[in-house]
Amino acid sequence: METEHKYIQFPLFWLAEIAKNPKINIDPAICYGVRKYALLQQYELKNVAKQVLYDSYHNKLTEELFQIIQTLYDNEELTKDEDYKGFIGNEFDPIETDLLLVTTRCIQLKLFWVSN
Repeated sequence: METEHKYIQFPLFWLAEIAKNPKINIDPAICYGVRKYALLQQYELKNVAKQVLYDSYHNKLTEELFQIIQTLYDNEELTKDEDYKGFIGNEFDPIETDLLLVTTRCIQLKLFWVSN
């Protein structure tokens, strides 16, 4: 059975600031809590790279990731699949070397964090 998470965690001293001005101070607390939760999640770098490639085909990348992927396309290190956008049949299955390249480049630029 999966654990149900009902709350986000953030530093306790922020409560006073949130009480003073909730509209301004709640956003950093929520961002902190979401980031903390996200960093605790287990993931495989290959799946993260696959998601980055999927998002690049659908123009849903952050500006920083977009620039990195675009540079890889411009340098012809990545092959853009304009026809099928990485799909083979009903499954998104980009070329293995593209996944490895995206993973390696993003780790080098510290965009993916490798946990021990």
